[in-house]
Amino acid sequence: MKYWIILIILTFTNCVTVDENFEGKTKPILFSVCFWNVEKLTPKKLTDWTGKNNYLIELTKKCDSISLVGLRTDNDNISTELESFYAKENLNYSCADSFPRLDERNQILNHTKNTTCVNKDKVVEMIPLEYPEARNDFASPPTFFFLELTNGAKVSVLPFHASAGNKSELIDFEKIVNFSYQKYSERKTFFGGDFYTDKKYHTDSFLKSLLYFQILKNLINEPTTFTGEKNDVIFTDKITQLNCSGKVLTLDKFPSVTSGQKEFETVTPHLPVVASCKIK
Repeated sequence: MKYWIILIILTFTNCVTVDENFEGKTKPILFSVCFWNVEKLTPKKLTDWTGKNNYLIELTKKCDSISLVGLRTDNDNISTELESFYAKENLNYSCADSFPRLDERNQILNHTKNTTCVNKDKVVEMIPLEYPEARNDFASPPTFFFLELTNGAKVSVLPFHASAGNKSELIDFEKIVNFSYQKYSERKTFFGGDFYTDKKYHTDSFLKSLLYFQILKNLINEPTTFTGEKNDVIFTDKITQLNCSGKVLTLDKFPSVTSGQKEFETVTPHLPVVASCKIK
């Protein structure tokens, strides 16, 4: 445990050094990272969602990277459908799915996946990378999405959907944080999604016992569901967070969308969370 703390401190120190070395060489870019638990979203609902304007379209306009969390794995073509959906609205986005957990016969075991879409006007390349030590630790194994921005900055986005009330998954998530900063310390990393962190599922004392809850910065403090639960988070290191602000995008932030909460909840009871950052 002490070694882990030392590793993180050293890593953050190295991150500062990297930034200092590139001071004046890399122009900062405004970049927004969004996570949204859309457990009931299907390709059909993309086009059937009524209202003057589609909420997903209006949301995506505010996000340079948007990770849709908790999608059913039987939505085989959701990333392709999303790209087509965005293209029809003149949004220049590319999308990729997370890697599934497979059994010995290569059959998919998990029931949900995560799909990340990025603004190609700000992202030169997106590469999904499977977390190599997932085994059976997680119902839906996490996938890193490595982004290279147009200013040369390197960003890592890791969407995550925990199982409700599952302490072991949150404990094991520390391995992923550790892996990320051991292997990819040059990247500004954002871990986000539905961690079921509300008191309904986990006590404050348990969450505070998790080292990454202590060392990383959670940018989201507001309730993230219509019932007032605080389940959705965005973590990043304390150096990166100095140039970021986090918020929950509630329905009142989309005045042009006429569909109300009732229709919204046919897709999800969760609100999207966003980190708006200046990245160099």
